[in-house]
Amino acid sequence: MLFSCKTEPVPQVLPSPEQLAYQQMEMVGFIHFTVNSFTDKEWGYGDEDPAIFNPTELDAEQWVLAAKAGGLKQLILTAQRLYRAQCKEQSFSRGAW
Repeated sequence: MLFSCKTEPVPQVLPSPEQLAYQQMEMVGFIHFTVNSFTDKEWGYGDEDPAIFNPTELDAEQWVLAAKAGGLKQLILTAQRLYRAQCKEQSFSRGAW
């Protein structure tokens, strides 16, 4: 059985000037800095002690200089807080940092 339906012209979708500029940057760095940076685990379970997040030797300028030396034009930093619905007392604000 064949069905026909009315088709409408597909609108032409073009990137905005901002999207084009972003694409022309070519390389962007992504830093995921979280409690798991200190547990040597890829995934946390939400049972980590917030006190372990205490980056006493954090040098963000080192990250930026390394990224620039590698040709990166932008860095995106995700600093995830500890949180689980059943463990609301866990957050960076309860840690030492």
